[in-house]
Amino acid sequence: IEALLRRARTRPPATMSTGGLEIDWGAMEVRRDGSPVTLSAMEWRLLRYLTSREGMVVSRDELLREVWN
Repeated sequence: IEALLRRARTRPPATMSTGGLEIDWGAMEVRRDGSPVTLSAMEWRLLRYLTSREGMVVSRDELLREVWN
């Protein structure tokens, strides 16, 4: 139960926006100042992971383990 609660807290919302960046997770779209941004699958995984860890320090080893497996 604790693991499920931790995962639920770290998931980003369905849409996010900050500054000129807008992310729609459901549609898998990113816009910068209204213009679409094309991301590779790896860039999506990295963006998802980093936004789920907002405000936290993420080490290189953690990124390699969690994003690149």
